[in-house]
Amino acid sequence: CGSIGMVVDGQHRLGAAHVLSSKGKLRPDLARVLVEVYQPMGEREVRELFTEINKVEPVTLVDLPQDQGGAGEEEAAIITQAEPCA
Repeated sequence: CGSIGMVVDGQHRLGAAHVLSSKGKLRPDLARVLVEVYQPMGEREVRELFTEINKVEPVTLVDLPQDQGGAGEEEAAIITQAEPCA
C-alpha cells in the first residue's frame, strides 16, 4: 500500500467518474464519489474487507431505470467500458 492510500473497492465507480469527467459528461450531482476511509491495514485484512464488502450486491447507477435516475444509454456504455485505475 502506498503512503497516500488505495482503492479497496469501488474501482469501477471511480473509473466511471474519471472517464465521464474527462469527456465533460460528468453531471454535477455525480461529481462527488462517496468513500469510506479505514486505518492502514495489512494485505490479509484488505482481502478480508474486500470480501466482506462484496458479499452484497447493491443496485448500481447502470442497473437503475433511466426514469429513476439511472444511467442513460450513452452513460451506461461509458461506465461499462471503464477500466480500474492501476
